[in-house]
Amino acid sequence: MRTLSLLAVVTLLASCTTYYRPVSEWEQRYFDVATFDVFPDDVRSSPSQYSDSILAWAGVVDSWSIDESTDPELLHLEMDHRFFSWAMDVGTQQFWPSPRGEGRFIARWPNPGWSLEELRENIRVGDLFIVYGTAQQVQADGTVDFGQAEYVRLIPQEQFRDDRIDYGRPGEPTKVLDVF
Repeated sequence: MRTLSLLAVVTLLASCTTYYRPVSEWEQRYFDVATFDVFPDDVRSSPSQYSDSILAWAGVVDSWSIDESTDPELLHLEMDHRFFSWAMDVGTQQFWPSPRGEGRFIARWPNPGWSLEELRENIRVGDLFIVYGTAQQVQADGTVDFGQAEYVRLIPQEQFRDDRIDYGRPGEPTKVLDVF
């Protein structure tokens, strides 16, 4: 009976999902070459091994700021890594990142031309970003620094839920937290 219940949940989830799609040709260019199976702990343990790899990570924003001393201005994002299934629930049109991840990472991105007021309206602590880039260094506290990312995509809080499924690296245990 337990196996049948698990099979029913997996079938339900599989029949109601679609896979992530880049929103622009620019993002598609990096999506096509990105590595999706390298995570922060991999980079921390061997930074030079991944120094030429374009990585794709999801992260929830802890804080952000604008560096106005650069031209163009750079959006500085501090994020908590989240495991990301690259799937979207068709019914809710939401992504389901895991509440689990592998710690902090930071990235910078040129201001898309928004005023400070527009940035405050569009970027909130708790939003999810998809970041494509190369890990430049690992800071003393273990934070992975991407430097200037190749591309970032904002996924506002209304477009994701991280309280549905707890999962980690492929092969690690998965736990359904909330079945609708």
